[in-house]
Amino acid sequence: MSLPIRKPGIIILASCMMFVHTFSIRTADVANTFTDPSRLIPATKSIKISRSISSRKYRIRLYADTNQEAMLFSASGRKPKLYQLYLFDLGGKLISQASIAHNETTLVRMQTKGTYLFEVFSDDERIESGEVLVN
Repeated sequence: MSLPIRKPGIIILASCMMFVHTFSIRTADVANTFTDPSRLIPATKSIKISRSISSRKYRIRLYADTNQEAMLFSASGRKPKLYQLYLFDLGGKLISQASIAHNETTLVRMQTKGTYLFEVFSDDERIESGEVLVN
């Protein structure tokens, strides 16, 4: 079925009006996405760890959990020993401390954003140190 085009100016004007109308609806949807709190996606936390190894006799593992809300700490060496992790803020205040035995793993919660310094010891010997950045 074909429609005779008697007044092409009116048809063109009608199609332009539809385009403008569609565009204004999309603009409103986009504006609501940024202002409506129910549509906002919460920012994800990230944990980044940089390390400086002092002793190669031990295997220290520090890594973020899958939710980026905590840090996992495990340690092993040639002989079974106890290991201590100390976490400090940049002012030198002790924030957290964890002790584990050989081949154990523990969870250290990282609830506050910031930069932290850590040290790992065994038998009063510093094994590893570094920085933890929580965004």
